[in-house]
Amino acid sequence: MLTATYVSVREFFYPFGNIPATNLLRDTAIDDTGAEIELLLLGCGDPRNILFSLYSQGDQCLASSYNFTCCDKEPAILARNIILLTLIADGHSNTTTVSSRKHNSVKHSSLWNIFYHVFIPESDLKLLQEQSAKLAELAVTSASWASSNYGNWIKFLDNDTLEHVRSFWTQYAETRYFTTAHKDEFERQYRHEFKQTAIRTKSSLVLSGIRSAGPHIEEAGERMSDCFKKYWATGVVAGNRSDVMALGNGGKGHVNPLIAFSSAGDGSFTLHYGLDPLLGFHLANAFDNLGSNPSETIARTAKAEFGAWCSTFAQYLHNQKVRLTLHDGEAVRLCFELQAHITYLPKPSGRTRLYKTVWSSAPAVLTNTDNVNRIVPFDVIDTSNIIDHIGILNILPAAVPLLKLSHTATLYTDGFLLAAEDPENSLQSLLCSDVNGMGIILGVVPLGYMSGITTDSNLADSMLFASGTTNRRHFRLRIPWRRPISGDSASLQIPNACWENSRKIWMDPLELASFFFNVYLNMFENECLSNALSRFQRQFTRPLANDLRFYNRLSLVRLMQTAKLRIDTEWQNCMGLFKKLVMEDKTLLIGSNSIQELLLHMHTFNLIPQDEINMTRLEFANLPSSDYQYEPSVPGLLSTKDLRGSIFLVLKVPRYKLSIFTDASPLDIVTPGLHMNVRHGLRWDNAFHSVQCFFGNLVTRDTETYVCDVDEDIEGWRGQSDLIAVCEAPMYSLVMGPYKEVRVGLRVNTSPSTAHFTQKLGLNMAVFETGLNDKEHLWVLKEAPGSHLNLHSTVESPSASSPAENNPVQALREGVKFKWSALFNSQSSLKNVCTKLDLQAPFSQALASGAKVECIFNSACTLKLLIKGCPEFEVPFPYPIQQTTPKLRLARKSGWVECIVPVASALTSGGYGCNPFSVTQQELHAGYCYSWALPRINLIQQPRLPGQRSPEWVRTFLLTSLATRIGIQSSKTPLQEFKESILVGFSGIDKNSLSQYFPKQFQLTRKFDHNCDTVLFLSTIRYDIDAGSLVLDGYVCPLTNSNIKILDAGLGYLWGETVTNMKVSDQEQVLWKQILPAAAERCRTWRHKRCCEYVKHRTIPLSTKHGENPLCSCGRGQMLEEFPQDPELRVFRDHVTRIALPVISSVPYIDKHLSTAEMNAVIESVNGEQKCNKCGNQKKDLKKCSRCLKVRYCNQDCQKADWSEHKKVCNK
Repeated sequence: MLTATYVSVREFFYPFGNIPATNLLRDTAIDDTGAEIELLLLGCGDPRNILFSLYSQGDQCLASSYNFTCCDKEPAILARNIILLTLIADGHSNTTTVSSRKHNSVKHSSLWNIFYHVFIPESDLKLLQEQSAKLAELAVTSASWASSNYGNWIKFLDNDTLEHVRSFWTQYAETRYFTTAHKDEFERQYRHEFKQTAIRTKSSLVLSGIRSAGPHIEEAGERMSDCFKKYWATGVVAGNRSDVMALGNGGKGHVNPLIAFSSAGDGSFTLHYGLDPLLGFHLANAFDNLGSNPSETIARTAKAEFGAWCSTFAQYLHNQKVRLTLHDGEAVRLCFELQAHITYLPKPSGRTRLYKTVWSSAPAVLTNTDNVNRIVPFDVIDTSNIIDHIGILNILPAAVPLLKLSHTATLYTDGFLLAAEDPENSLQSLLCSDVNGMGIILGVVPLGYMSGITTDSNLADSMLFASGTTNRRHFRLRIPWRRPISGDSASLQIPNACWENSRKIWMDPLELASFFFNVYLNMFENECLSNALSRFQRQFTRPLANDLRFYNRLSLVRLMQTAKLRIDTEWQNCMGLFKKLVMEDKTLLIGSNSIQELLLHMHTFNLIPQDEINMTRLEFANLPSSDYQYEPSVPGLLSTKDLRGSIFLVLKVPRYKLSIFTDASPLDIVTPGLHMNVRHGLRWDNAFHSVQCFFGNLVTRDTETYVCDVDEDIEGWRGQSDLIAVCEAPMYSLVMGPYKEVRVGLRVNTSPSTAHFTQKLGLNMAVFETGLNDKEHLWVLKEAPGSHLNLHSTVESPSASSPAENNPVQALREGVKFKWSALFNSQSSLKNVCTKLDLQAPFSQALASGAKVECIFNSACTLKLLIKGCPEFEVPFPYPIQQTTPKLRLARKSGWVECIVPVASALTSGGYGCNPFSVTQQELHAGYCYSWALPRINLIQQPRLPGQRSPEWVRTFLLTSLATRIGIQSSKTPLQEFKESILVGFSGIDKNSLSQYFPKQFQLTRKFDHNCDTVLFLSTIRYDIDAGSLVLDGYVCPLTNSNIKILDAGLGYLWGETVTNMKVSDQEQVLWKQILPAAAERCRTWRHKRCCEYVKHRTIPLSTKHGENPLCSCGRGQMLEEFPQDPELRVFRDHVTRIALPVISSVPYIDKHLSTAEMNAVIESVNGEQKCNKCGNQKKDLKKCSRCLKVRYCNQDCQKADWSEHKKVCNK
């Protein structure tokens, strides 16, 4: 009910992920106090992110405990994961002896085979069967599991999940009892389907693997595609020879039960045709030396990484520092159920928690009391790529309230479906609104949208996008979401202002109503008829994410309900204005059929009282505007005289009616959406898209009338039971016309992809329809089938309390109280934020006496207020603000001041642009220092680039990374110049030369006077495997008056011939001073001291002035293993701090992306070769297009063949 309902007759199985493992802990602060880190993984998939996250932490974070709550709608995924993790635990129970370590090495090979290979040797099959049988025996009851060796670190949120995963363990184990005939048939059928899939993919070039190759994008395409084809040819990763030979049975082995069994098909072939285990690993260093057999090298690299992950997980398990809590269900519904168990959150409506998952009647109830009682907010929430399946505005309102009130709390979304024609417009399209407006309403904003920087390379997706030829081009958007003020130390250190949601933000009712109406128009744009033809044409050729129609009216209502957690307004007035805008709208003509559903949800979620919903049939008939003639004798629930409010319509669709879906090829029917409708002849036709479907029979509940339970057929589409469709509807929707004219039906949603259904279903697209007198197929119930929640008891009228009651002023400091408001413009975009200060003595007295009042920009989210004759103080705002003169409104007699400032983002001045490399301190304790924009990195785990020289591909990668944002612009900002300077450190690139020499020492020199105050010792270039990029490992020595004499001899040596000058402007020097603390924080393994200068001076960096030190002294002389061993440089050892300098990449959802021609031009500048814009041939002296002079061609034939595409951008 919470999300759109789609028919999916054939489900694919995704046993492992299709993107490199992500470090989910990279944005958490280092904590050696033994804190528990809570992580929620929605759509968790395989455990690679868990394993890689712990591996990335290394030994330095063993003091903390890591609790992973994992949710996936496919129980087979959870069953597989537990098999792997328990085998790791069993294999590493004793690692103290040489023999046991050798045993574990063998175990890693077996684990690799069992988890990733389609076909496995006899010995590994027996190991899998034995482990499965053992787990199934331990999981007979929740009590028996809890008392087992695994029960203290693998837990379940509900008994159903344990039962479901146990059913798969049982299936795995029972394969050892297959008869010879059964086994032969099982093997024959599975191998046949596998072979057919391999044949279909044999001739294609599969480029998705280049994401795993890190910076080796150009070289990786064909290599990774070759590995993909060999996997599908052999069933073994990359078809590597040793594993194929180990299969035995003539290289055939046995079908792997861990791959064969899933909910999508028990033993039948359901693997998705794009799967390749290598996609989940980081393979950059394999390309340093591929050798004579690249596939073998790549497979060996992946195996080595997997083995390291397993060993680290075993170490954390041995130290009792990791725990997993599992749930099989749908992510959004779990989030609302978790909200219900967090004490400080208002309990969400039972309507958000009716059913556990789509296409199921199981209730969303967490039954394991011991595990439910410890549900707490989360430090990290990862949503995988579920936004591609349910939409981002379904997941954010559900998940954001679960985030911990901490400046390090982060929510990640990941998506592949292109959201807009140009990736830089993706955010507005995904959010169906202004980004700032949605940010202040939900309380989270994309990190890159605030900072304008990222260390994650998106070059692979940029190149795939630029060269894409398919009708659905993909572009990965991995977005970290943070609280708007979380990166501003000044705000975090203000009492009562460190967390925005400790109070509410006032908004004008009309402005807020207009914002939600704008979201409504964008969310349901497909219901607009005026642009239907052009939209349908585009969907056939260039489909976008929102074309999948993720949302129903309940999605919008839940968004507005979530807004009530943060926003204060006259809600009844606001929702009345919103209702008026919707009722008068002439844009979404099709949407008029869904108005009754919208009003119903607004009523049941306490947003607005709807008088008609609370009426009985007789009261409704007596309305002056009603055409309904009261009928005293009607059957069933409707005969109840005092019946009012909402009812549940339950439609039982005969199985034969589903042949429209089951008799056709799954590729032909695609995934059509479904909705229910209630119509009265030709007069009324109300659509209800919030629908729950499942298979089975309805069973009358003995203890209650007009309430029933469900005997579900878990075989679903593979079974024989009828389909049951459920929706909630207002009672009056059934009495808007004569009883006998009422028809209730199940329909297919109209869209370009479902147009072919009209041939059999007609224009109404009705799968099945019946009347109220059909007692066999239509049930009218008081409650949802199978539910034990009394939903009607939760419906209350919204509070009409005044703004002052809901938004009390907060104490800022003695004599000053404040409250916040947000101001939107006529386009429903957030324009300004306002802080109103209520002043008391001595400030009010000074104000009344006419004292001068002045406001100046102080930090990303604060101003400094100066009232003459009074102490100055910082004024907080709930959102980043621009660095501009604020508008002041004074009431000298009443004693208040209003400060109004435009909001900031990476696209404006001010905000975090004043320090994009912020390091924060929420508490006055240096141990809480935290690199806000640059993620942590464990340097010793990042592979080095081989050799002393920077390879040519490095220069290509760096220049194209730079060019994605600024390489084609004539003027450059200080940040852009700063990014270029960092590239000098990587490869000696400057504006006039392309040297391959890798310098060791640099000095930052001011352009106008050639004065130096910073020396960089860059020891090596490493891969940043998590970011798919590179990182400079080195040391920094700030030069100040206090140390320059001590370093005199060493400086003399440097200033001879070994140092390279890096000339910087004053503005760029400020950025260097800002990044150095962040670059030190992100890689440190040392602890800050109690006497840390950051605590004493309450600012990071300590200074951005020339000749002054930006760093504290805590890291000096630490982590010196990579510092140069030259005797002449020994004097610097006690004065340097280790740093990790990243490649600053473009932010894909705000930066302009290069075309293929522009990328080719950058590559030409590096290697001197040119590339044909049509066929891709690389050679010198290609001819330029005479019109734009940007692209090149082999000859006129290539130019003519490319003109249909090139003309769209030529000469722009």
